[in-house]
Amino acid sequence: MLALRELQADMRAALLGAGDEPASAAVLGDGLLPGARLAIYRHHVLSTLTDVLKATYPVVCRLVDERFFG
Repeated sequence: MLALRELQADMRAALLGAGDEPASAAVLGDGLLPGARLAIYRHHVLSTLTDVLKATYPVVCRLVDERFFG
């Protein structure tokens, strides 16, 4: 059994694109492959981080165009 700290580190790595393998072992598929489930969460995390950057740096976003900023 993984310690909470190790599980959190594996999930962080998977969500930030460093590889799904360690985290996939701890994710229940429940009708969806663990890698696909992690991809959903990864998309949400990256979308949220992009939205936060846009809100924090609106002038930069306008200068470089929203498509480039994203």
